[in-house]
Amino acid sequence: MLFSSREVASRGGFSERDGVIEELFKSQQAVEQAAKATGAEVVDLGELVLVPGLVNAHAHLELSDMRGRVSPAGRFPDWIRALITARGELGEESRAASYEAGALELARSGCTLVADIDSCGLASAGSGERFVRVIAYREALDIGDAGRRESLLASLKAQSELRAVSPHSPYTTSPELLSAVATLATDQELALGVHWAETPEESEWMEQACGPFAALLGSDSPRRPGLELLRTAGLLSSRLALYHANHPTPSEIEQVKQSGASVVHCPGTHAFFNREPFPLAAWREAGVNLALGTDSLASNDDLSMLREQRLMRESFPELPADECFRMATENGAAAMGLAREAGQLRVGSWADFAGFEAPVDSRDELLEALTTEQAAPRGTWIGGERVDSPEEA
Repeated sequence: MLFSSREVASRGGFSERDGVIEELFKSQQAVEQAAKATGAEVVDLGELVLVPGLVNAHAHLELSDMRGRVSPAGRFPDWIRALITARGELGEESRAASYEAGALELARSGCTLVADIDSCGLASAGSGERFVRVIAYREALDIGDAGRRESLLASLKAQSELRAVSPHSPYTTSPELLSAVATLATDQELALGVHWAETPEESEWMEQACGPFAALLGSDSPRRPGLELLRTAGLLSSRLALYHANHPTPSEIEQVKQSGASVVHCPGTHAFFNREPFPLAAWREAGVNLALGTDSLASNDDLSMLREQRLMRESFPELPADECFRMATENGAAAMGLAREAGQLRVGSWADFAGFEAPVDSRDELLEALTTEQAAPRGTWIGGERVDSPEEA
């Protein structure tokens, strides 16, 4: 099948076979010649600009029923308690429907791929996949409970379709579980994701066994920095995406750089909690792969990846539009170990793309529109198949 549109992003169009981009065309004339030579069906999308599908490198779609239910007021452990209470009050019945609604919301913003933290099995069971390509990061945490750890490890090892694991964080996951997950990830070539250095209170408890987290987790602290625990366990590698990474030390930035791990920033969640500025300059200077995510609707007002880019540009006006767009596309794919498959329109990648209405005349203008929420999404395609449009949903 051949897809054609205006030339700004797609260079005229491309052909797709078995869900993969087979050839790129630099003009409408080249598309027409290929169609004549091969007899392939042409899908003419007219004035829509085709771009790589946006990539959400960190989400919790199972919390899509939590929008507006948990206040950001207080310390972070207070928010965690409030979230646990709210989830208990809401129950399980609506979770599958809200997951689908969250996936649809992602697709409506031009997103085609999401790294989703899966604590209840919905992502692993294929929820949301009619709207977006979901990579399920099966959540792992034991909070020092040996029985829970053994049961969890048995469950992980029994999953034949396991692609990724997320040891929740150094403060909720024992060193024993971290090491076991690292071994499993190496043996099965799994992607990894960990919440790390999200708040100062996290480090306070991890290293000194005090602060607001002590009331939530007790006094049995490892008394070691979280990144040191990840490194010692064997998790700090190019397979790993570090979620948030708001409070690194200079030596930790260097360790992350040397490991090849990625950092995923969530601008909407950052704004939700009114946190101090993300250390973008330090991560950029180190050359660490930086990606964007939405986190969940328990800590964000929206799941639009267009909004995440706009918030990023507003917080960091010095950030070039093309770099911001890479954070929302190819950098996110790289953070998931899918640099060849997603995040770009190129030969051999998945035919996952989005169509936007953007009255622009150049690539620079297009990138400016996409990263300032001025381009209007008009549909998404996964493997060359139309999965959503705002008008039809």
